[in-house]
Amino acid sequence: SQSRDVINTLGVQMEERRRKKIEEAMEAREQGELWKQAAEEYYQSEIEKDQNRRAARADLDKFLQVQAMEQVMNGEDARLLPNLDKRELQTNKAILKQMERDRFAPMAVDALLKPSEDDMPAGTDAFNMLAQR
Repeated sequence: SQSRDVINTLGVQMEERRRKKIEEAMEAREQGELWKQAAEEYYQSEIEKDQNRRAARADLDKFLQVQAMEQVMNGEDARLLPNLDKRELQTNKAILKQMERDRFAPMAVDALLKPSEDDMPAGTDAFNMLAQR
């Protein structure tokens, strides 16, 4: 009878261990789901932040383009400072190169970065190449 008590006690202990393992597995699964949900929420928030940054950059770029066009249309600067365009291009060349690498407004950037016929003396190879276009 004492051996039966030992066997019964061992059976109860084994059943408790089995239940405890099942509970731990369920808790781990629930914790994994929580972590997965938190990771997905974080990822979505990062995507939204990135989209907001891009939209803000696009808005700023549009504003600056309008502002630049207004200055060009005004023409007052050109009369007062005839070499202003060349100086502005030299000043902004690094920014334009970065825009070119980012593939931002490629046609506008190319037009600004390509040398014009006015910048080259007649008879140079670069002038001749432009003249053949």
